[in-house]
Amino acid sequence: LSVQGEPGVGSVWSIALPAERATMASDGGKRFDLVQELKDAEREIAISKAQDQRLLIADDSPSNRLVLTKMLRNAGHVVDAVSDGLEVLAALKERAYAAVLLDLAMPRMDGLTTCERIRALPGAYKNVPLIALTAHASDSDQDRVHSVGFDAYLTKPATDKLLRATVQRVISKPEEANSIKQGHERRLAELEKIMGDAKLRILLE
Repeated sequence: LSVQGEPGVGSVWSIALPAERATMASDGGKRFDLVQELKDAEREIAISKAQDQRLLIADDSPSNRLVLTKMLRNAGHVVDAVSDGLEVLAALKERAYAAVLLDLAMPRMDGLTTCERIRALPGAYKNVPLIALTAHASDSDQDRVHSVGFDAYLTKPATDKLLRATVQRVISKPEEANSIKQGHERRLAELEKIMGDAKLRILLE
C-alpha cells in the first residue's frame, strides 16, 4: 500500500496484491480441484475454530482499529475494539478474551502500563495472552515489552499473514505427548466431514 500526495492537489493511493498463477494438472484438472477443495476445507475449519476465539484490540487510532478488526474478522475471529488501556481493563471484567492486542502509545493508560495492570489482576484474568503493537522496532523496545509480561511483539503496520500467525501462536495451548497423533486424527475427521470420504481418499493417494 502506498500513497503519493501533493499539497493543494490531492493524494493518490495505490495497492498491490500478490497473485498466484493457477495451473491445471495433466489428469484433466482433478488434482487441481482437490487441492483447491483442501484449501477451502482448511479455511472452513480454521474459521470454525476461530469463532470461539474472541479477541480484544486497543488502539487510540480509529483507522488502526478498523484495519486490525477487519483483518482478524476475515480470519473468523470475533473482535472487540477499544481506544485505551482503561477501556481494556473494563472490557476484561465483562468477558473472557483469547488474546488482547495492545498499542503501546495510548492516552490515559498506555500499553506497557496496561500490561502491568493485567498481570497483577487476580485469577485467570492475568494469564490472558498479550500482543504489543508499536511503530518502534528497536532491541531495547522489544526487551522492555517482554520484561513487563507481553507474549508477543508486532511492529505496525503488521502484515495480514504475520498478524494471524502471531495471534494463533499466542492462543495455542501446549498439548500432551500424544497430541500429534490425536491432532492428525481430528484433522482427517474434519476434512472427511467437509470433503467426503471418496475425495479425501483420492487426495491422500
